[in-house]
Amino acid sequence: MSLEIEKASSVEPAQPLNYKPRTLLGEKLLALRRDILATGARLLEQDEVEKEIVERRGGHPDKTL
Repeated sequence: MSLEIEKASSVEPAQPLNYKPRTLLGEKLLALRRDILATGARLLEQDEVEKEIVERRGGHPDKTL
């Protein structure tokens, strides 16, 4: 399965073309992604996600990421 992953930038993020989730969780995650993009917010980069996780854990990084 090939899923195009876009970089967060000031350019409008590309939508996955012809992608249909195979699970209920996948459908929920894709719906959340669409909701976020509809608000005009940008998607976080991987390092930004990891930083936010550390902050939410009180500054204690999990070495398993």
